[in-house]
Amino acid sequence: MRVRSKRLAAAVLLFVLGLSAPVAGGYYSKNVSPLEGNKGALEFPANPKKKVQPAVIDVAKFGRLKRALQPWTFRIYASVKNKTKEPRRVGVVLEDCPLPVRWHVTDYTWDETVRAIREPLPPGKGFGVYLFADVPEEMRRRPVICDGRLQALDAETGAVLAALPLRIVNSAAGAGAGGGSGSRGTERGARPADVPDGAMHSPPVNSH
Repeated sequence: MRVRSKRLAAAVLLFVLGLSAPVAGGYYSKNVSPLEGNKGALEFPANPKKKVQPAVIDVAKFGRLKRALQPWTFRIYASVKNKTKEPRRVGVVLEDCPLPVRWHVTDYTWDETVRAIREPLPPGKGFGVYLFADVPEEMRRRPVICDGRLQALDAETGAVLAALPLRIVNSAAGAGAGGGSGSRGTERGARPADVPDGAMHSPPVNSH
């Protein structure tokens, strides 16, 4: 009887855990703060009437569950879309944000070594870019952790096609506006200039 009771108790426990896991996951996904992750678009050519909204994440405003499980990890999603009439081979780079980043790109031709797709992107088509970043311990007390941008490039010429300003701050460490983060080491290119469409563009850069 004892063996049967233990098996029954174990079966009930597994059943309850099986039900609670997706419920907890659903609860978490519905209650995630918008500042725990962000999304934007890299569409080219840019619409001059549409101002690009920067992707801003404040690590001090993560929800309780997020702070308990992954307090220094965040995600960025960007959709890349070719709105021209010509196929373009596209690359994507992260600049002025020297954080450890894991890339996941939905285009099967994506070449991680050069951060570009191997085949031209047809007109009207696009793909998604997911970035999962970790904030190193030595950067966690900075008011501004990252003040950079995610860029879509012409993989053949290095010309900037579109850009998404990206700002990672820690409001608990001080004022998030103004001041440098000390994170000016760039992956490539020079400091961009503001342009009328609200995006930030750099001069053409080498894509290798």
